[in-house]
Amino acid sequence: MPQLSPLFMLPNTSTLLARTAINLLKSADQASLDEAIQTLLNGNIAAPAVMPKLEQTVNFSEVLEKLAEDWTPETLNAFAASFTMDPAKKNIMDLIVAIAILNESDLESELRSENTPQATANDLLENRKITWQYPPPGTVLNPPYVVLVAVEAVDTTAADSEIQSILGELVDYRGYKIARRATTGPLRLPPGLIDRLKDRIVAQPPAVVTQPPPVAAQPPSVFNLPDTLRSTTDMIMNAASAAAGAAATPSAPVTQPAAAATATVADAMKTLNRIGGLTPSSFSRVIGGF
Repeated sequence: MPQLSPLFMLPNTSTLLARTAINLLKSADQASLDEAIQTLLNGNIAAPAVMPKLEQTVNFSEVLEKLAEDWTPETLNAFAASFTMDPAKKNIMDLIVAIAILNESDLESELRSENTPQATANDLLENRKITWQYPPPGTVLNPPYVVLVAVEAVDTTAADSEIQSILGELVDYRGYKIARRATTGPLRLPPGLIDRLKDRIVAQPPAVVTQPPPVAAQPPSVFNLPDTLRSTTDMIMNAASAAAGAAATPSAPVTQPAAAATATVADAMKTLNRIGGLTPSSFSRVIGGF
């Protein structure tokens, strides 16, 4: 049996190894990752068998504790012979070790064991499961009597959180569990795709935006004083005739035409005054000049 290094005397060893393996695989380039996977496939080494192969063929504690750059020549040569690869490809060796850690068959149970806190007396009373009992259930007892039970804590919240943070980072890739990566490599377009797309695109001439013809401005209306005065004169004369007809019968009540005539005269006088302050006396002199 290989001598264990001080690393394996530390608590949470499997947890630390798993996190180190995840970080190593995330930082690897796609080409190196594919070469490591292909090396395992070429050797017909299934995912759960990678770790046992390391335990049987190389200095197990050395390859888990150190990167390949710091391995002894003996360990490098043994590793290369075991996986049929070039001893100079140390970065590929590191990735194979990381894959072995994350594909260990009992990884989850080891993580749970390491991350489950020591149960207190209160935990064994409130969150417990009876695993053994004496006398067995159903035995008739006469007091006084004592029943012996073995219990285990069932509150695994802390362990579940740690396990999920590690196993939740893993995805299946070509039959092996590896760390989830942001991308699996650059996007590669099929050859000739751009040329085929260009042939299908028909260039359209730019659309010509036509502006509607401007609307001709209407000339401002010009105030015509003679016409205005003549129309005002007609209004006054018509109103006067209507008023004279209404005055011929003084005993008759005021009719609607007479009232309308009076209103027309008042409107005509307002128009004269608005035009230029004309009074009835000056109005006759102005009319005479046209």
